[in-house]
Amino acid sequence: MFWNSLLSFKPFFLTLLFAILGFVSFGQDLLPCGTAEPNKVRFFEQKDLNLAKESLLSPTKKVPRNFMVSLHIIRSTFGSGGIKKSLVLGALNEMNETYANADIVFELCEDVHYIDNDLYIETIPSEVSGLMSNNNVDGSINIYFIPQVINGSGDGICGNATFPSTTPSHRRILMDNNCVTNGSTLIHEMGHYFGLLHTHSTSNGIEYVERVNCTSAGDRFCDTPADPRLSGSTVTNCVYVGGEVDPNGVTYVSDPSNFMSYAPKSCRINFSPDQYAHLSLIAATDNDYHLNTCDLPDFEITSSQSSEVTVSNFADLDFDLDISTLDLNSAENLEYVIKLTNAGSTATVILEEGALAFDPVNSSATLSFKLPFTEDFFSLQTILVEIDPANKITELNEENNSFSYEITHLYREDRSSFIYPNPAKDYINLYLNNQLTGEYKIRVFDDSGKMVVEHVATKNTLYGLETVDILPLVPGMYYLQFEFAQEDKEIFKFIRL
Repeated sequence: MFWNSLLSFKPFFLTLLFAILGFVSFGQDLLPCGTAEPNKVRFFEQKDLNLAKESLLSPTKKVPRNFMVSLHIIRSTFGSGGIKKSLVLGALNEMNETYANADIVFELCEDVHYIDNDLYIETIPSEVSGLMSNNNVDGSINIYFIPQVINGSGDGICGNATFPSTTPSHRRILMDNNCVTNGSTLIHEMGHYFGLLHTHSTSNGIEYVERVNCTSAGDRFCDTPADPRLSGSTVTNCVYVGGEVDPNGVTYVSDPSNFMSYAPKSCRINFSPDQYAHLSLIAATDNDYHLNTCDLPDFEITSSQSSEVTVSNFADLDFDLDISTLDLNSAENLEYVIKLTNAGSTATVILEEGALAFDPVNSSATLSFKLPFTEDFFSLQTILVEIDPANKITELNEENNSFSYEITHLYREDRSSFIYPNPAKDYINLYLNNQLTGEYKIRVFDDSGKMVVEHVATKNTLYGLETVDILPLVPGMYYLQFEFAQEDKEIFKFIRL
């Protein structure tokens, strides 16, 4: 494909193309949908669908459910190209008109978000994960408007979506810009997002025209006619003219007006009553975790200090983190935890836990702590600070609730033992880094050679840290000696202040 060959030189070519042409229509023959049907799809019994239909038709039982939507527009790195905001908002309004029949309302969460990155101008499957991890808004339905959406076979598609069974953080809808204003593709993809299959689905078996297996095959709705997979070649003036027959030899009488079909886009104008009932039930169950408002607080933890910490000695290390909040309407006690951990969190030591008080007036605070030099510290590489670790507070964004420092243990280089602090007043620490284990003796001698302190300690691991009380000693020069069963002996000079 000519376009695909050129677009393989993404960063340079696409930036130049967008700079010259602005918004470009990359292809006219896009596949109608690239959504893959999952192995697990939720269906409802007919009696449940009937009750839901009754509720949708009853003014006293109608309870509209708001869903927050985050709209992302992809542009070039220089901010050129991309679909117009007005067209995206127009598609959202059209979708609301349709989904109102299912008591579902889509509300824009904050303003439209622009992603200026050449990488995503032509989005292929391997790039979707990075796109979501960097831009998805938690609890919102994230819809990405992309100049060209490509499937795994290299074909352009109008869009695709994830089903409710997908892990929440991996959910999204991708829309090719060329299909945004056709009046049905976004509605179609949102149908998948709420668990609807294509009317021509065969994942549950082929549905027969005579309705003998409509509850168990096809899309499993008995009020949507069996569908052989409609297309522009089998639909004329929005009427099915294909003449195909099902496995029993019965001619299909399909419905090109259904949003979940592959009929021409302009023909698709409705859902069936059972489909509307299904949408409302999924809204109240599988998709109910989505936010119904964006009027939520957001706590964020940041630091002006580098996240890379080099420890070359054991002078006190002080850390300061800034915690701020947006849109806080009431007082909150924000819990926090400070941990020492390692790669993979296979070992974790809690250094400190607590809570900070916030209210609409006091919307920021500083969290300060010192790095403790304990035996745990020597074998761990990360300081992790988390706010609201148990997720007790519902926030707009949960992804900015942690900050980590990566530790480089520089003091280990070329040294198997040393003491700190030096000079010292109250205590002195002996650090050991060797293969010796077991009991060892620490002795302190004054300047005349007289032993003034004798201390017995035990080392069980590669790293060892022992604290010796020197407060009773008078100020002056001293010598600290440690000895492992007369096998390893070393002396350090220190000053008692």
